[in-house]
Amino acid sequence: MAVWEAEESSASSAYNAAISADTTEYETITADAWAIYEKDVAIADAEWNAKEADASAVYDSEMQAALAKWESRELSARTAFNTDEATASARWDQTEQAAFLAYDEAIQAAAEAWNTAEQTAWNIYTTIEAEAAAEWESETTLALTTYETKMQDAETQWKEIESTAWHTFTSNESETNVASFSSPESANNSSGSSSSSGSSSGKSTGSSSSSNHSRRTWGSWIYQAFGGVVEIGPIDAYNAAMGFVANDARAFANKNGKNEREVNALRHTHWQAMLTVLHGKDSAEEVGYLHEHGQNGSPDSITDEHNNVVGRKTAKKC
Repeated sequence: MAVWEAEESSASSAYNAAISADTTEYETITADAWAIYEKDVAIADAEWNAKEADASAVYDSEMQAALAKWESRELSARTAFNTDEATASARWDQTEQAAFLAYDEAIQAAAEAWNTAEQTAWNIYTTIEAEAAAEWESETTLALTTYETKMQDAETQWKEIESTAWHTFTSNESETNVASFSSPESANNSSGSSSSSGSSSGKSTGSSSSSNHSRRTWGSWIYQAFGGVVEIGPIDAYNAAMGFVANDARAFANKNGKNEREVNALRHTHWQAMLTVLHGKDSAEEVGYLHEHGQNGSPDSITDEHNNVVGRKTAKKC
């Protein structure tokens, strides 16, 4: 054990001595290498600075030469450009002036052509307008004269029909006085309404047929309307039912009838007379038949049909 410890101690001393020697040698070598590095760096810096100064001098010289060449060429190019620009500007001015003169001449020529064409068109227009105005005035005068003549003839004819109808109704009692021909129910209704109204003798706008009309079915009204349209057309069918024909007959009857029965008789007579004049006897008869549809055979309907016949006869006599 003592021997092992002695040998271990000897080995450790030898190891430490070797490490110390190696460390000293490493430091010496490192110091020498760093000195050599610094020397080489100094030499390299000196060589770089010398070469950089030479390169900078060469660069500056070449840059001066290139700049001188650039300025010389730029001056030549600018001089040439200014010369060409002046030449081009002069040519442009000449071309522009020539184009403007040509444009002005073309505008003048177009204006003259336009004025000539406009004047020609205006002359043609005024001539045609004068001819059209003269023709229009001639046709208008002729149409107005024809219209006034026809209106006067129609008015005269209508007054004759109206006068004849009234004369026939008032003078021919056996044919037009429906009081004796009205149904007992109608007479009772009339007398009852007269007694309930006291001593008043004013005209009643209602009638026995109008009271029956309120009891008609929708089917009856549709049948009457459709048949009227087929017979005399939609506009005339409307006039016969609710338009000027119906209104004129109602106004005539209310004006001249003395009581409810006369008003009803006059309305049917006048209505059928107007339809006969406007559309002929057959169409007037068909419209009258359609008007009584759904009530044919009743006392009031028989009375209305009798008055319709009187109205057609009255128009025929005219």
